[in-house]
Amino acid sequence: MPNHTPPPTHPPAKPAKPPAQPAHPPTQPAHPPAPAPALAIAWTGPAEAAVSKMTPAECDDEDPHKWHEEKVRHFQKATPALASATKARIRAPAHKGGSDATEPEHITVSYKQGNKDIDSPKKGAWHVYTGR
Repeated sequence: MPNHTPPPTHPPAKPAKPPAQPAHPPTQPAHPPAPAPALAIAWTGPAEAAVSKMTPAECDDEDPHKWHEEKVRHFQKATPALASATKARIRAPAHKGGSDATEPEHITVSYKQGNKDIDSPKKGAWHVYTGR
């Protein structure tokens, strides 16, 4: 007769402990970052009078107001120094020259963050070149 020894009895295995949690869970931002505020665009009286005389043919067959405002918004989005701008005031619609008679066509614009001016590198209004 073979000698059969019963297998040793072990206490039942304890369930595995869940991994320890860090003392402070990683912080998550309460809200995702807010998108940049919309740019409010206004026109000076002289700029409004001048653009009102322009035709769509002079603005790539678009409404002159819309064409100018799209250029101003695009420039603001493409210029890091203007990322925080909340307001733009078009001071002069698209024109060549100015204080520099050889300057290419541009729109003269003042940008602000709240009530604070954001000066151009030349310390004043910005020139938004139209590329024409």
